Amino acid sequence: MDAESKAFMPPYNISWATFLSTLERMAADPPNRVDRSYLDSQSGTVQTYLIAAYRAFGLISDEARPTDAVNVFADPDLRKDMIADLFRTYYPTILQLGETNSTPGELSDAFSTAFPTLTGESRVKAIRFFLGGAAYADLKMSPLWKAPKAPRGSSSPRRSGRNGTGRAVKGGAAGAESPGSGTVKLKAASLDEMKLAYFDLLINNANKDTELDSEVLDRIERLVGIARPVEDLAADEAEDRITTGSEPVAPAEPQ
Repeated sequence: MDAESKAFMPPYNISWATFLSTLERMAADPPNRVDRSYLDSQSGTVQTYLIAAYRAFGLISDEARPTDAVNVFADPDLRKDMIADLFRTYYPTILQLGETNSTPGELSDAFSTAFPTLTGESRVKAIRFFLGGAAYADLKMSPLWKAPKAPRGSSSPRRSGRNGTGRAVKGGAAGAESPGSGTVKLKAASLDEMKLAYFDLLINNANKDTELDSEVLDRIERLVGIARPVEDLAADEAEDRITTGSEPVAPAEPQ
């Protein structure tokens, strides 16, 4: 039975370059265990998919310990042959198709047949990973194959500008220079866009286990219109009075 028919799930949410560079690091000085602390330079999502990919290819055990295959990869002269053997094992029908002048559409169909649970953007990413690894291992591929375009919504480099005060302007809102003014005007974002950006900020920091300043979060929430419970606002007001040692000022009597 082909490995494609078994439980093998090809990597799809990581790039070949990330997979390879981390594998080279593992081979140079194998850790006792490939866990999240070992992969702490990567985001939480990438850590998850890297560990799953190394398990799928048999490079680490169920206990996340490097296997003998990692020791083989440590020899630079054997690396390409080892990756080629892995791909022949786990992508047999795909590589058979590569022996012909098959089209990118046929490649996509082959992935759909071999890995039916991979659909849409996940299949596109899996094909990009496969083509990167096959090229690295010098495996024969159809001359018509080419990497499919990255799915929309993938991350792109952040743009930065400077406003009239010399402060850097960062983030997703693009800046446009006003003619002759030397200043930067920010492109207005819709309320929904701001809420999505705030949600992404919370998710990214949760993955990194970092703590954001609560006062900053309060200001963002007020800006995007996320109302706080009345009891929370009352508690904050009471705490401010205790901190400053002041009492609320009564409204002035009408004259």
